[in-house]
Amino acid sequence: MSAASLVATRGAGNGSLVIIGASTGGVRALGTLFDHLPYLNASVVLVQHMPAFIQASFIRSLRARTPMDVALAKDGERIHAGMVRVVPADIHCVLEQNRRVRLVDGPKVQWVKPAVDVTMKSAVACQPPDTLVGVLLTGMGKDGAEGMVHLKRMGAKTVAQDEASCAVFGMPKEAWAAGGVDLMLPPDRIAQRLVWWVGAL
Repeated sequence: MSAASLVATRGAGNGSLVIIGASTGGVRALGTLFDHLPYLNASVVLVQHMPAFIQASFIRSLRARTPMDVALAKDGERIHAGMVRVVPADIHCVLEQNRRVRLVDGPKVQWVKPAVDVTMKSAVACQPPDTLVGVLLTGMGKDGAEGMVHLKRMGAKTVAQDEASCAVFGMPKEAWAAGGVDLMLPPDRIAQRLVWWVGAL
């Protein structure tokens, strides 16, 4: 049975959720992460700071690297296990009960839109056995630091990219300093940790 069939058999899959944030150097880091990422038993929401004209090619690249369903997020879309939704450029993304995507306009947060902080801070705690995970990759500034703290306070698992593998260590460093990070790992090991935390189909 295919992974997609397994999800269909289980209804909407489980309620596990992975939120990934990245900025400068993120495309390369995400390429490595997704090269090692199987079909996760969780939905994935990805906030990568980038201009709109790059997003189509970026999504095609991720599709070639993972069996998961990778697409641009749509307002009102319900997410479930096996889906990766990339937040569109120039708009924020909030999550309704971790299950539905809402795209909302508004001012920049931490000088960026979409902001990792906005999406992470909209998440709610998962009920066991489901798992909530925050991932923060390479990037300039401190977007995602508050979001990672929010997730960790709710009992989420949090992991950030380590300094040695970062193009720019700004975002992971700020999240670590704020107390929002459990582990710091390179992208390939982050992928392994995600499988450990949420499981794979």
